[in-house]
Amino acid sequence: WLSRQRLRRRLRGVSLIGLTALVVFGFWIVWFSPWLAVTKLSVISLDRELPDQAQNDVIVTSGISLGMPLARIDAEQATIQLEEVAWIDQAEVRRAWPDAVVIAVAMRQPVARAEPSELFDDEVEPLAVDRNGVLFSPPGGWEEAGPILRGDRAAFGDAVRVFMDLPEDLAGKVRIVQAVSSNDIRLQLRDEAIVRWGDARDGELKARVLKVLLKEKAEGYDVSTPDLPSIFETKDNR
Repeated sequence: WLSRQRLRRRLRGVSLIGLTALVVFGFWIVWFSPWLAVTKLSVISLDRELPDQAQNDVIVTSGISLGMPLARIDAEQATIQLEEVAWIDQAEVRRAWPDAVVIAVAMRQPVARAEPSELFDDEVEPLAVDRNGVLFSPPGGWEEAGPILRGDRAAFGDAVRVFMDLPEDLAGKVRIVQAVSSNDIRLQLRDEAIVRWGDARDGELKARVLKVLLKEKAEGYDVSTPDLPSIFETKDNR
């Protein structure tokens, strides 16, 4: 009877050692071995194909490289780092077990352009501006479109919102959006007339009022207080 008891204790000990070794081995495979390491790393753009250099920049910024154990990749931190890149609007990093990582990025879309003189002395080309007033340089270049944005960079978000809220027929008349401040947005039309828009509130009402005022040719229009609009320096319509 005693020998059987000893045998059972020895078997339990052997089983425990074996189980511990198995757990350690599994831990090593997942966290340190090359068997579950990254061998495929791809970048997908949700908008248009990215140039090779931009794809390389995305990979470097993510901090992920070939050979890294998949389990040790911090997808959340990589996403945060990517979304700090000016031209990236949103990013997502996904593991694809057993050996791949996919990085998906959505690019910011230009709605206006900011001239170099309004930004930094070392800028030589216009920067794109997205719907939130964020300045960026699209990878691979871009077709410059939309109005020119000038003024206080802190008010660019409000200035862009004013432009984006305009009905299409009015938006097509705008050449320059001037952000004097968040409370003083001005539009320069293609015929050189100036519109004092004020802040970004009541955009729909201001647009309706402006359409009525534009029936009379003038040097400028003020719809900053839409209930009390005004026209200044009327042009000779003859």
